Amino acid sequence: MASWRPPHLQALLALAVVGLAACKQAGAEQQLAGAADGSEALGSPSSNAPPPPPAAAVSAGHEQHDCRSHLPQRLGPPPPSATKLSASVRTRVNALQVLAHGSAVIVRKGPDGWAVGGPAGCAVPSHRVQRALDNLSSLKVVESSEPPQQHDRQIILLDESDVLLQYDVGVGAGGADPARLPDGSVVQLRGLDRGLLSSHPNDWCPAKR
Repeated sequence: MASWRPPHLQALLALAVVGLAACKQAGAEQQLAGAADGSEALGSPSSNAPPPPPAAAVSAGHEQHDCRSHLPQRLGPPPPSATKLSASVRTRVNALQVLAHGSAVIVRKGPDGWAVGGPAGCAVPSHRVQRALDNLSSLKVVESSEPPQQHDRQIILLDESDVLLQYDVGVGAGGADPARLPDGSVVQLRGLDRGLLSSHPNDWCPAKR
Protein backbone atom coordinates (compact mmCIF):
# COMPACT_ATOMS: atom_id res chain seq x y z
CA MET A 1 0.00 0.00 0.00
CA ALA A 2 1.40 3.40 -1.02
CA SER A 3 2.17 5.78 1.84
CA TRP A 4 0.96 9.39 2.05
CA ARG A 5 3.89 11.67 1.26
CA PRO A 6 4.16 15.45 0.74
CA PRO A 7 3.79 15.22 -3.09
CA HIS A 8 0.42 13.51 -2.60
CA LEU A 9 -0.67 16.20 -0.18
CA GLN A 10 0.39 18.93 -2.60
CA ALA A 11 -1.62 17.27 -5.36
CA LEU A 12 -4.70 17.09 -3.13
CA LEU A 13 -4.34 20.75 -2.19
CA ALA A 14 -4.04 21.68 -5.85
CA LEU A 15 -7.24 19.75 -6.64
CA ALA A 16 -9.04 21.51 -3.79
CA VAL A 17 -7.96 24.93 -5.09
CA VAL A 18 -9.11 24.04 -8.61
CA GLY A 19 -12.47 22.87 -7.22
CA LEU A 20 -13.02 26.08 -5.27
CA ALA A 21 -12.10 28.15 -8.33
CA ALA A 22 -14.62 26.22 -10.40
CA CYS A 23 -17.29 26.82 -7.76
CA LYS A 24 -16.58 30.55 -7.74
CA GLN A 25 -16.61 30.72 -11.53
CA ALA A 26 -19.89 28.79 -11.71
CA GLY A 27 -21.44 31.07 -9.11
CA ALA A 28 -20.35 34.15 -11.04
CA GLU A 29 -21.76 32.75 -14.27
CA GLN A 30 -25.05 31.94 -12.58
CA GLN A 31 -25.29 35.47 -11.12
CA LEU A 32 -24.56 36.94 -14.57
CA ALA A 33 -27.20 34.76 -16.17
CA GLY A 34 -29.76 35.83 -13.53
CA ALA A 35 -28.97 39.51 -14.09
CA ALA A 36 -29.32 39.13 -17.86
CA ASP A 37 -32.60 37.24 -17.70
CA GLY A 38 -35.05 39.64 -19.36
CA SER A 39 -33.54 42.83 -17.94
CA GLU A 40 -30.53 45.13 -18.33
CA ALA A 41 -27.87 45.70 -15.71
CA LEU A 42 -28.68 48.42 -13.22
CA GLY A 43 -26.82 51.69 -13.71
CA SER A 44 -25.97 51.09 -17.39
CA PRO A 45 -27.90 52.14 -20.51
CA SER A 46 -27.56 48.78 -22.15
CA SER A 47 -26.46 45.34 -21.15
CA ASN A 48 -23.57 43.52 -22.85
CA ALA A 49 -24.29 40.29 -20.99
CA PRO A 50 -24.70 37.18 -23.18
CA PRO A 51 -28.15 35.65 -23.48
CA PRO A 52 -29.04 33.34 -20.62
CA PRO A 53 -28.35 29.63 -21.15
CA PRO A 54 -31.25 27.20 -21.39
CA ALA A 55 -33.00 26.44 -18.11
CA ALA A 56 -31.87 22.81 -18.25
CA ALA A 57 -28.23 23.87 -18.58
CA VAL A 58 -28.54 26.30 -15.67
CA SER A 59 -30.13 23.60 -13.53
CA ALA A 60 -27.47 21.06 -14.43
CA GLY A 61 -24.67 23.55 -13.81
CA HIS A 62 -26.23 24.54 -10.51
CA GLU A 63 -26.38 20.95 -9.35
CA GLN A 64 -22.81 20.31 -10.49
CA HIS A 65 -21.24 23.46 -9.02
CA ASP A 66 -23.46 24.15 -6.01
CA CYS A 67 -20.96 25.34 -3.39
CA ARG A 68 -23.44 26.33 -0.73
CA SER A 69 -22.94 23.12 1.21
CA HIS A 70 -19.22 23.96 1.54
CA LEU A 71 -19.82 27.37 3.05
CA PRO A 72 -20.12 27.83 6.83
CA GLN A 73 -23.71 28.33 7.90
CA ARG A 74 -23.88 31.60 9.83
CA LEU A 75 -26.59 31.79 12.38
CA GLY A 76 -28.29 35.14 12.83
CA PRO A 77 -28.54 36.86 16.19
CA PRO A 78 -31.18 35.53 18.56
CA PRO A 79 -34.54 37.25 18.35
CA PRO A 80 -34.97 40.11 20.81
CA SER A 81 -36.47 39.02 24.10
CA ALA A 82 -39.59 40.60 25.51
CA THR A 83 -38.56 42.53 28.61
CA LYS A 84 -42.01 43.36 29.89
CA LEU A 85 -45.48 41.87 29.60
CA SER A 86 -47.34 44.03 27.07
CA ALA A 87 -51.12 44.27 26.76
CA SER A 88 -51.14 42.49 23.38
CA VAL A 89 -49.00 39.62 24.61
CA ARG A 90 -51.00 39.31 27.81
CA THR A 91 -54.13 38.33 25.86
CA ARG A 92 -52.26 35.28 24.50
CA VAL A 93 -51.08 33.88 27.84
CA ASN A 94 -52.64 30.52 28.65
CA ALA A 95 -49.99 29.04 30.93
CA LEU A 96 -47.75 30.37 33.68
CA GLN A 97 -44.83 28.39 35.07
CA VAL A 98 -42.74 29.21 38.11
CA LEU A 99 -39.85 26.84 38.76
CA ALA A 100 -37.47 26.93 41.70
CA HIS A 101 -35.19 24.63 43.66
CA GLY A 102 -37.37 21.84 45.03
CA SER A 103 -40.72 23.31 43.97
CA ALA A 104 -42.61 24.13 40.80
CA VAL A 105 -46.07 25.19 39.73
CA ILE A 106 -47.80 25.29 36.35
CA VAL A 107 -51.04 27.22 36.11
CA ARG A 108 -52.96 26.55 32.89
CA LYS A 109 -56.00 28.16 31.38
CA GLY A 110 -58.74 25.73 30.33
CA PRO A 111 -62.38 25.87 29.29
CA ASP A 112 -63.43 26.20 32.94
CA GLY A 113 -60.78 28.73 33.97
CA TRP A 114 -57.32 28.55 35.47
CA ALA A 115 -56.07 25.48 37.34
CA VAL A 116 -53.00 23.80 38.76
CA GLY A 117 -52.81 20.24 37.46
CA GLY A 118 -51.67 17.05 39.14
CA PRO A 119 -52.75 15.21 42.30
CA ALA A 120 -52.17 18.31 44.43
CA GLY A 121 -53.83 20.57 41.87
CA CYS A 122 -56.76 22.93 42.29
CA ALA A 123 -58.88 25.50 40.56
CA VAL A 124 -57.16 28.88 40.74
CA PRO A 125 -59.31 32.00 41.07
CA SER A 126 -59.04 34.19 38.00
CA HIS A 127 -58.27 37.27 40.09
CA ARG A 128 -55.25 35.44 41.58
CA VAL A 129 -53.78 34.92 38.10
CA GLN A 130 -54.67 38.45 37.02
CA ARG A 131 -52.79 39.89 40.00
CA ALA A 132 -49.70 37.96 39.00
CA LEU A 133 -50.01 39.19 35.41
CA ASP A 134 -50.61 42.73 36.65
CA ASN A 135 -47.31 42.57 38.50
CA LEU A 136 -45.43 41.40 35.40
CA SER A 137 -47.13 44.13 33.34
CA SER A 138 -46.10 46.89 35.74
CA LEU A 139 -42.47 45.87 36.20
CA LYS A 140 -39.73 48.37 35.50
CA VAL A 141 -37.05 46.54 33.54
CA VAL A 142 -33.62 48.18 33.49
CA GLU A 143 -30.54 47.01 31.57
CA SER A 144 -27.74 45.80 33.79
CA SER A 145 -24.20 44.45 33.51
CA GLU A 146 -24.36 42.35 36.69
CA PRO A 147 -25.70 38.82 36.08
CA PRO A 148 -27.45 36.93 38.89
CA GLN A 149 -24.92 35.33 41.21
CA GLN A 150 -27.47 32.94 42.69
CA HIS A 151 -30.54 31.75 40.80
CA ASP A 152 -33.79 31.79 42.70
CA ARG A 153 -36.61 30.98 40.26
CA GLN A 154 -37.61 30.90 36.63
CA ILE A 155 -40.80 32.62 35.48
CA ILE A 156 -42.23 31.65 32.09
CA LEU A 157 -45.40 32.76 30.31
CA LEU A 158 -46.61 30.56 27.46
CA ASP A 159 -49.05 30.52 24.58
CA GLU A 160 -49.38 26.77 24.01
CA SER A 161 -45.69 25.92 23.46
CA ASP A 162 -44.52 29.42 22.49
CA VAL A 163 -42.55 31.27 25.17
CA LEU A 164 -43.96 34.78 25.46
CA LEU A 165 -41.90 35.98 28.40
CA GLN A 166 -39.14 34.43 30.48
CA TYR A 167 -37.10 35.64 33.43
CA ASP A 168 -34.34 33.63 35.11
CA VAL A 169 -34.44 35.53 38.36
CA GLY A 170 -31.57 35.63 40.81
CA VAL A 171 -30.93 37.11 44.23
CA GLY A 172 -29.11 40.40 44.38
CA ALA A 173 -27.72 42.61 47.10
CA GLY A 174 -30.11 44.89 48.91
CA GLY A 175 -33.22 43.09 47.72
CA ALA A 176 -32.45 43.64 44.03
CA ASP A 177 -33.92 41.26 41.46
CA PRO A 178 -31.35 40.61 38.73
CA ALA A 179 -32.62 38.46 35.88
CA ARG A 180 -31.31 36.93 32.69
CA LEU A 181 -33.38 36.92 29.49
CA PRO A 182 -33.44 34.09 26.91
CA ASP A 183 -31.08 35.99 24.59
CA GLY A 184 -28.47 36.14 27.36
CA SER A 185 -28.90 39.81 28.25
CA VAL A 186 -29.09 40.82 31.90
CA VAL A 187 -31.63 43.18 33.45
CA GLN A 188 -32.80 44.40 36.82
CA LEU A 189 -36.48 43.82 37.66
CA ARG A 190 -37.93 46.55 39.81
CA GLY A 191 -41.27 45.92 41.45
CA LEU A 192 -41.30 42.10 41.23
CA ASP A 193 -43.67 40.57 43.80
CA ARG A 194 -42.13 37.21 44.63
CA GLY A 195 -45.18 36.26 46.69
CA LEU A 196 -47.47 36.57 43.68
CA LEU A 197 -44.97 34.69 41.50
CA SER A 198 -44.54 31.79 43.91
CA SER A 199 -43.33 28.33 42.90
CA HIS A 200 -45.46 26.60 45.57
CA PRO A 201 -48.89 25.26 44.50
CA ASN A 202 -50.36 26.06 47.91
CA ASP A 203 -49.85 29.78 47.23
CA TRP A 204 -52.16 29.45 44.21
CA CYS A 205 -54.79 27.21 45.83
CA PRO A 206 -56.73 29.17 48.46
CA ALA A 207 -58.32 26.05 49.99
CA LYS A 208 -54.92 24.51 50.69
CA ARG A 209 -53.31 27.38 52.53
